[in-house]
Amino acid sequence: MRFSDFIFVGLKNLWRRRLRSFLTIVAVLIGSTAVVALLILAFGAKSVFIGQLEATGMLNRITIIGDKDADINFFGGGEVESEDATKLTDHIVDNIKLMDNVIAVTPIVGAHSFQSLQIKGIGNEKKLRPNISGIRPDPEFDLTLSAGRNLMDNEEDKGKVVLANRYIEALDIDNPEDVIGKTVTFGTWEGYRNIDMPLLPQDAPEEEWKKVQEIEATIIGVTASGPGDGDSYITEAWAKRLRTQHYYGPSTDEEMARVEKLNTQLGEEVGRTGREIRDDEWYRPEPTIEINDEIKENGFDMIYAQIDNAQLVEGIAASIEEEFDVGAITAKEFLDQFLSIFTVITIVLTAIGGIALLVAAVGIINTMVMSVMERTKEIGIMKAVGASKRNIRLMFTFEAGLLGFWGGVAGIGLGYGLTLIANYFVNQALSGDGLAAQNVAQLEWWLALSVVGFTTIIGMIAGLYPASRAAKLDPVDALRRE
Repeated sequence: MRFSDFIFVGLKNLWRRRLRSFLTIVAVLIGSTAVVALLILAFGAKSVFIGQLEATGMLNRITIIGDKDADINFFGGGEVESEDATKLTDHIVDNIKLMDNVIAVTPIVGAHSFQSLQIKGIGNEKKLRPNISGIRPDPEFDLTLSAGRNLMDNEEDKGKVVLANRYIEALDIDNPEDVIGKTVTFGTWEGYRNIDMPLLPQDAPEEEWKKVQEIEATIIGVTASGPGDGDSYITEAWAKRLRTQHYYGPSTDEEMARVEKLNTQLGEEVGRTGREIRDDEWYRPEPTIEINDEIKENGFDMIYAQIDNAQLVEGIAASIEEEFDVGAITAKEFLDQFLSIFTVITIVLTAIGGIALLVAAVGIINTMVMSVMERTKEIGIMKAVGASKRNIRLMFTFEAGLLGFWGGVAGIGLGYGLTLIANYFVNQALSGDGLAAQNVAQLEWWLALSVVGFTTIIGMIAGLYPASRAAKLDPVDALRRE
C-alpha cells in the first residue's frame, strides 16, 4: 500500500465511526490543551520577566560592594559577613567610569536615617517602613516609571523623591498620578540631627533631644512594578547630607583654660565684696561641634556600573573585582536562580498535561481495540486479497496516529485561544498599574510542532497493541466471524 492509501483508509474509517473518533479526539484535545496553555503561559511569564530586566537595564548592570565575601544579592539586600572591606570612594567610581564599555557609574547612598514614611493628603495616611537610596542622576540610570519624572542632577531636586510602586499598592492608591506633587513625610530615629538641622541648646530637656524629627519631600515620580521595585530614590547629594550628622563634642583644652582663667578673675573680683557668686554667673566652656560624615568615613554603600553590552558584563565584573579588590555582582546568578525555578515549574506543568495525555492514550487503545473487533471480517478479506501483516499493522497504527494528530491540532488551537484570553486580562491589569501592555501568550512554531508531533506519537504508540492484534488474526477465522 502507498502512503496516500494509508491516509485515505485511515480518514475513511475514522469518519465511519465519527462519534467514537470525536470523543477519543476530545480526550487527546483536553491533554494537549493543558500542555499548550500551561507551557505558553510559563514561557510567556519567563519572556516578560526577562524583558522587564532588559527594559530596566539590569542585565547590563554590575552591583559593586566593598566586601567580596558579603552575602549580598543583586538588588543590594543581604548581610555583610566581614569588616575587612574595601572602602568605596569617588576614586573607585571615577576609575570604573574610565573602563571600556562602561557607560555610567553611580554611587548608592542609603538614607538609613528614616524609620517611617507617610503620604499626606491622600485619604490613607498610614505609616510605612521606607527603603530609600540616594543615586547620582544619569540618563543611563533612568528608572522605569509608572508616573512622573526621574531625578535630575541639580540643586532643585534636593527634597524630591521618586517613590517605589509598592507604597502605592500598600496604600491602595489606584492611580500613581494621584501622588505626584504630594508631600511625603519621613520620620527619623530618636535623637537624629543632620547638618541641615539646628542643634538644641545643651541644657534642653532629654525628651527634646530624643524627639523624632520629620523631614518632608515632594514626590516627583513613581517607579513601575517589576524586579527590584522596592526602593525609593533621592539624589546622592541630599542622601549624603542626611548621612552627615553633627553633635556637641568635648571642649578644647584652650577653651577650658580660657574659661578657668575667667572664672578665677570672677572669683577674685566678687570675693572682695564678700558676696557669693550665683551659678549663672560662672563662665562655662563652649563645646566643640563635631561632624560625623558617614560616607566620607566609611565610603558608599554600593556602586552601580552600567555596561553597553550585556554579553560583556561578566568579564567586566571579574576585572573590577581583580583591579579594585571589591565584590562585583551581576544579574546572572539571580537570573540563573529564576530560570532553574522556571525549569521546575515547566516540568511540573508538563507532567500535569502529560497525565491527561496518558488518559487519552488509554482511550485510543480502547477505541482501536473496539475497531479491530468490529472490523475482523474486513481484516480477513484484506488478508485474503494479499494484504501483509505489515500492511494491516501500519494501517491500524496510522489510524491511531491520526486520532492523536487531530487531537493535538485541536489542542493547539484551543490552548492558544485560552492564552489569548489570559493575555487580554493580563494587559488590562498592567494598564491599570500604568505599565505597557505585553503579550504574555506567544505560541512559538516549535512548540506547536512539538505538541502535534508528541500527540501523534502517543496515538501511534497507543495503537501498537490493537494493530499487532489485528495483524495476527488468521484470515480463515476472520472470514468466518460475523
